[in-house]
Amino acid sequence: MFLTVCSPRSSKSIATLPSTWSRTARDTATRHKLVRAVVQLYPARIGPVNFGQPAQRAGLRGGDIVVRIGSDTIASWGDMVRRIRPSTGKLVVLTVLRGDSLVKIPVTPEETDSAGQHFGIIGAYPNPPTVGVPVSFGTAISLGIRLTGRQIVAVVVAVKRLVTGQASARELGGPIAIAQMSGQAARLGFDVFLNFLAFFSVSLAVLNLLPIPVLDGGHAMFLIAEGIRRRPLSPQLRMRLTQVGMLVVLAIMVVAIGNDVLRLFR
Repeated sequence: MFLTVCSPRSSKSIATLPSTWSRTARDTATRHKLVRAVVQLYPARIGPVNFGQPAQRAGLRGGDIVVRIGSDTIASWGDMVRRIRPSTGKLVVLTVLRGDSLVKIPVTPEETDSAGQHFGIIGAYPNPPTVGVPVSFGTAISLGIRLTGRQIVAVVVAVKRLVTGQASARELGGPIAIAQMSGQAARLGFDVFLNFLAFFSVSLAVLNLLPIPVLDGGHAMFLIAEGIRRRPLSPQLRMRLTQVGMLVVLAIMVVAIGNDVLRLFR
């Protein structure tokens, strides 16, 4: 081994290695820059819209394709997002293709923040072209677990924003909003409808675990408290806490249904 490395031919080969590594590193960096420069150019087609947010209040519907904002032609969803983000509080006019006709819809983006950055949103999700690809059972299970995890995080973040005041209680929706959103998802396609049902089920599961008496999370809270105290809670205390929990749940229901009714008359 050592004799081979020390031969003149081997020394020459070894001397060329650093330049080869440098070339490989440059090629890798170039490929990374190229990948970062690639932009998904799917159409600016509106998918589901959040109730109570600008897109829904302005009258945007799932399936609308944004072709212009003001006088600027919109070629992709990314173009639309870049035009809307700096327009917080400013009226912008969206020209959308709805069926065979062009419709002008004025909308005012609302400010939101993410990771310390403030920008405008209208509360609409993309509806990109999709292609069904068959996968193995194991891959399907893995994808389902990851998607469910992302949905759980999204629900937890939404609850946190409501509790901390970062989101308004006006964003809450009740049975009318659920029916409208399910109809909207059904019109966008069977796969979108199934995704909505899955997200709705995950949302119910997470909300049911909130530490509010009368919910499963409240019962778990009772058990934890009894385990720490090493004796059961008194029936009177359980009853009072359950009554408080019932009032909290009823108050949330009243706010949600009230928001539904107000949205119907806007």
